[in-house]
Amino acid sequence: MQLDKHKPTVMQMLQGKASKTELMRQFNGISLPAILEGDYPTVGKLSKMYGVEKLEKVIKVLVLDLSTAFEGELSKVADELAVEISTTHYNLTLEDVYLVFKQLKATPVYGKLTQNKVLAAINKHWEERIAAAEHINYNKHLAASTDYYERSNKTTEVAKHKAAFKEYFLTKKG
Repeated sequence: MQLDKHKPTVMQMLQGKASKTELMRQFNGISLPAILEGDYPTVGKLSKMYGVEKLEKVIKVLVLDLSTAFEGELSKVADELAVEISTTHYNLTLEDVYLVFKQLKATPVYGKLTQNKVLAAINKHWEERIAAAEHINYNKHLAASTDYYERSNKTTEVAKHKAAFKEYFLTKKG
């Protein structure tokens, strides 16, 4: 499944000053397989396309949105968290970050929501992302490979054609 060019990315929506509800309508149903198959640009690619400062502003908006769900607990470290994500997790997409933050909002966080808890959730998501990508690639490999019996039947069929051609050719000469 390729990214639908008519559907905007998180970066495009936030650059276009989309409201929180518009962003939610667009991405609340997103899943890890949809992100993997959606061909969304990575944080590293976005920093090259838009510049690091713009990217970090967009990430900060996502961090502050997460922070409001926890009574502003991350507001003081939003800049630091944005820099940490943009420099360390450059292989993730903003859609990954959105998904992690959405999951954090839905899970019980014991004690205060800290920068460490957010980064731990992102690292856990990265491990899940790798496992899901391996699973998808393995399934694609299985779907593309031929069955053992199909290969042997084709080989047998080719051998029959060779034998028939050889017999025809030898009888024609003789």
